[in-house]
Amino acid sequence: MEHVLKAIRERRLDSVGAAYAVVAWVIVQGASIALPAFDAPAWVMRWLIVASFAGFPAALAVAWVLLAPDHVEARRTVRRDWVLLGGAALMLLASLGHLAISWSTRQDQPHVQRPHASAIQTATVAVLPFANLSGDPERRYFSDGISEQLISELARQPDLRVAARTSSFALAEQKMDVQAIARRLNVRAVVDGSVREYGDSVRITAELINAGDGFQIWSETYDRKLTDILALQDEIARAISTALAHRLLGRAPSPVIAVNHPAIDPKAYRLFLQGQDFLAKRTPDGERRAAELFDQVVKLAPGFADGYAALGYSRAVMAMNQGLPEQIEPAMAALKKALELDRSNTSALVAHATLSIMRWEWSVAIDELARVKSLHPDTAQVWHAMATLYGFMGLPEQALRASRNAVTRDPLSYIDRYNIAAYLVALGRYQEGIAAAKDALAIVPDHPDSLLMLCRAELGLGHVDAARGYLDRLTALSPKQPIFQQIACKYRVDIVSGKVREARKFADAIAENGPVDGINATDFVSAYRMLGDYRTAMMWAEKSYDRREPWMMPEAYTRDLGFEMYQTPEWKAFEQKPYFRQWLAVRARIEKELPA
Repeated sequence: MEHVLKAIRERRLDSVGAAYAVVAWVIVQGASIALPAFDAPAWVMRWLIVASFAGFPAALAVAWVLLAPDHVEARRTVRRDWVLLGGAALMLLASLGHLAISWSTRQDQPHVQRPHASAIQTATVAVLPFANLSGDPERRYFSDGISEQLISELARQPDLRVAARTSSFALAEQKMDVQAIARRLNVRAVVDGSVREYGDSVRITAELINAGDGFQIWSETYDRKLTDILALQDEIARAISTALAHRLLGRAPSPVIAVNHPAIDPKAYRLFLQGQDFLAKRTPDGERRAAELFDQVVKLAPGFADGYAALGYSRAVMAMNQGLPEQIEPAMAALKKALELDRSNTSALVAHATLSIMRWEWSVAIDELARVKSLHPDTAQVWHAMATLYGFMGLPEQALRASRNAVTRDPLSYIDRYNIAAYLVALGRYQEGIAAAKDALAIVPDHPDSLLMLCRAELGLGHVDAARGYLDRLTALSPKQPIFQQIACKYRVDIVSGKVREARKFADAIAENGPVDGINATDFVSAYRMLGDYRTAMMWAEKSYDRREPWMMPEAYTRDLGFEMYQTPEWKAFEQKPYFRQWLAVRARIEKELPA
């Protein structure tokens, strides 16, 4: 080996190796900047790196020959040792080649443990709220609405995974830079732009930014009549999808099902965007005003499927969130009209499925959500809808997984983070539930639902004093008029701390006039079950069944005080009722056909 080392020094192979490494590094670094500018496929960069490794032993071999001294005896002496080193170098080169090929193959396959792996097959993108250049701050609803509609259009592109509006808009309001927003949302590109509305025309400027380096990938300015706004949004979405596919996927975008975008009355479109703005507030007044605006939209634009979908969805939200069952039938009528106009309308399908659950039409709900999942399998809206279905069907494990999937696509969604806490508590995983509820509170501080969930979880762990702390916080939210969450927390604290007689007296007093606004028959099932009065609880279960309350049957799959009632012969007999048997059959079908 001493002869080999002497020969290496004589041929200056150490200098050649160092020089090669520097040159190769410069080439690779230059290519990493230049290739994206020419939309070069991703595999070009990968194989350039492989070639750099492969060229190293080749460069040494050439140097060995060209820089050889005229010492024949020296060459003969080291020949045997050099053969050994050459064999080792070939083995190293083969190993490197195998490693590179394996790495390249893995990069083209999704892997759940790599956060950006899906971006190899599906590009990830976030849309920020477009700047309002109209000169009137009151017209911000228009620019925000354009951004939101673009999110919907992009979600139809099979190559894209789009961050939800909730998170992208919230982060933009925090004045974070594009790269910081992209890191928070786990996306590789960001869409930004501006909207200027003038008369019945609109100018939209959009740009696509590479989150990795902050450089622009694509930009365009569009001047159109407002009557053509629907087709324009689709055009912009396709242009963005094409640019992302070439840049991040190294290929042309996958085909998209063509949609006929009719012209729309500009007034109807403005009212539509105003309604979306009110609905996004998620307040009772906002939901009511949104429904009123959408009513006007469908009268002005009877062929606008999104208008009917928004009308049905707003009324469905009112039925769910405000306990207004009279909104169910008008909502269903609007959603059916939307689906007649556009069978693939995601918002209409999701809202129709949710209302079908409330009407105990579980098979319809499965079919609708299965269709949604096939059309848009990887959006926050779809995962949220799936979590809702699993929750109503007494499948908390699946609901938990779906909610977590929703949060990865919409990290600042309060409702999805709250749902994670609720499903963890339902599973009896109280410590995890506490952490999740605190995550939700970080988004919406002092939200009464999260405080109640923390109260429940602490009581599940036997921490009565901690639960009383959350009761105090709930009381402080409305010191004069107790809210439902405060009442529910106090009721549980009284039972766990031994004040059963006081809790019983309170439940009986409310039950005399029940069900009442905000308290349904299922709530009384829970109240008497927690007291250990299974006979009265079963009486209220009968009322809940007769009223077709969708919350009653999944209660049997929730870990809670008095859970033992669901193991009694009386409850097992109750499960033999016709609708309950249908629900159980559909539940089994969901476990088989729609895994989370």
